[in-house]
Amino acid sequence: MFEWKRLYECDHAGQPRDRHDPNLSPSKRRKTRQSIKAGCMARIVVYKSVGDEVITINYYWKHNRHELSQLTEVIDALPCSIKVSGQDIYNATRRKQCEDTFLDDNPDTSIRLWMEILTKKLPMKYGDTICLDSTHNTCKGPLREKMFLSSILGQDRVTGKGVPLAWLITNLESHHPLTQFLKWLRNNCGCNPHSIMIDCSDTEALAINLAFPGVSVKILYCYWHLWEAWDVKIKSKVVVKGRCPEDRAEILQDVRKDVIALLKCKKVADFDTQWEKIREDWADQKAWLKYMMQEWISIRERWCQAWRQHTHYGIDTNNYIESWHSNFKRNYLGRIRRQRADFIIRILVEEVEPDYMRSHIRIGLCFNGYRLCKAKEEGKKLAKNLILSDAEARIIIDSFTKDQLSYDIKVDDGAITACSCPAYVQSALTCKHMFLVQRITTSNICAQKAILPPATLVTQASTVEDQQQYKQVLLDKFRAPIVSLNDD
Repeated sequence: MFEWKRLYECDHAGQPRDRHDPNLSPSKRRKTRQSIKAGCMARIVVYKSVGDEVITINYYWKHNRHELSQLTEVIDALPCSIKVSGQDIYNATRRKQCEDTFLDDNPDTSIRLWMEILTKKLPMKYGDTICLDSTHNTCKGPLREKMFLSSILGQDRVTGKGVPLAWLITNLESHHPLTQFLKWLRNNCGCNPHSIMIDCSDTEALAINLAFPGVSVKILYCYWHLWEAWDVKIKSKVVVKGRCPEDRAEILQDVRKDVIALLKCKKVADFDTQWEKIREDWADQKAWLKYMMQEWISIRERWCQAWRQHTHYGIDTNNYIESWHSNFKRNYLGRIRRQRADFIIRILVEEVEPDYMRSHIRIGLCFNGYRLCKAKEEGKKLAKNLILSDAEARIIIDSFTKDQLSYDIKVDDGAITACSCPAYVQSALTCKHMFLVQRITTSNICAQKAILPPATLVTQASTVEDQQQYKQVLLDKFRAPIVSLNDD
């Protein structure tokens, strides 16, 4: 039994693998060079047995199945900056990442060690309205099975962007691991959301209902995924016989308009009226009406705006989480998709979390600008184009669209904090009336304060000898990776 073991192989070791998709057109295939893998058996094996102080080195020096490269005398005259290639730097970086990531050769043991390190359980900020979704193709399990990364995101009130709050890595697509994950967040992190945005997934909806029994948690369906499902069924189930393609396209467009009107109903009575109208106007489309009745009308409170009148910060789609998954795969993972789960844990903890915290602090301290969403941009534009008289201490703004209707603007200590209009009550986003008050008065819109991490205490060297010793430690720390890179 080995206490530890290292294997150094020739870069021609192993057999070439054909990763081409046989169903892909040759014109669309990526052009790659021929693999250098030839099954070379040259290698160096270094190991230490348990209970033995001797380190054994086995050197299999003979290369086979490929020609050896020859070093010329000119190579010694070249500077190190030319000898070190980009691949060498990549290999050194990857080796350092693996050393920091793999706390044990056994993936399960390594993940448990990571969980012992991540013992802090913090209250979930911005967790009143959250987005939930999962993505695939991020890492491999202990048996090389596919793993799924489920993410929970909220809207950062400081940056105006989505911010990851929690992650789950699992090899199951069922609701069981997700249910346990949500229960753990509820019991240990104070996660008690009043709204959860999902992408029309029955599995996620079941997990939410099981994790929050007896609690009124509103499940909201993403409008983008909702409309994608609706449009597919409208095209396939709405039957138009004996009509030309232009007439069929016009009929399908009329169906879409009626469905959009059903979606945008602001009151329950309006919804019932619109649904009855649809049933009468399209009574001949029995297959489509049956589909709508069985799949969507029974859960109308998850997608109709009549049941979405509460504060949900304008989150009507899962764009926050779709953008996060795209950012994570493109900028953090890159082409690394076959790594162990603990590799993903290290990236999330040591790279993703500091990056989002850095952005949060920089915008909160006004080093970077705040991002306005589309609704805020439109409200600010409308407020900029209006001309109104100066406001008093108690500010009343007339409605932009309705006569004989005014709204109260709340001002605390010279900061605009709230508005009584329906747009602000439903979304908690800065409305056009608040932008107007900011424009015509000296008051500013109240900005959310950044959540600063606890300060790290740094002990300063008191004597000259201590300062020299501290500087020497820093020099050794920076010199070590440079020397190891040069040795490689």
